[in-house]
Amino acid sequence: MTTELTQYEHHPLHPRLSDLLSRSKPSSNRINQHQIYIQYQIHNLCQNILDHINHLNNYIINYILERSYWYSG
Repeated sequence: MTTELTQYEHHPLHPRLSDLLSRSKPSSNRINQHQIYIQYQIHNLCQNILDHINHLNNYIINYILERSYWYSG
C-alpha cells in the first residue's frame, strides 16, 4: 500500500486541502494525504456529474421551448 500512497505525494492539492494536510500529525501524514486526495477526487467527480446534469437540463429546456414555439406558429 505504501507504493500506492507515493503516487499522491507530489500531486497538487487545493490550498484548503494542503492547509488541512499541513495541520495533520506527521505520523499519519501519508494516510491523511491519501484520504484528502480521494475526497478531492470524489468532489471533482460529483461536480462534473452536476455540470453534466445542468447541461442536459438546459438542452431539454431549450428543446421544449423550440418545439413549443414551432407548434404555436
